[in-house]
Amino acid sequence: MKPSDKLFRLIKSLTKTEKRYFKQFTSKHVIAGKNNYVRLFDAIDKQKQYDESAVKEQFSDQIFIRHLSSEKNYLY
Repeated sequence: MKPSDKLFRLIKSLTKTEKRYFKQFTSKHVIAGKNNYVRLFDAIDKQKQYDESAVKEQFSDQIFIRHLSSEKNYLY
């Protein structure tokens, strides 16, 4: 199954102000550091073209990457 780039396109369509608001809002819901979906947001936002395998490789040592599809859905 081909990974969908809908989340990537959504993140890239946000303005700087919207991204800033998202970061402020999510910072209120932090448990012991950063939330996984915020880390995922940052990783996808830094990409020029969506590459799910690069995201998986970046977080290969994290447990949440096993449930990447649900994390992406939550972020979406």
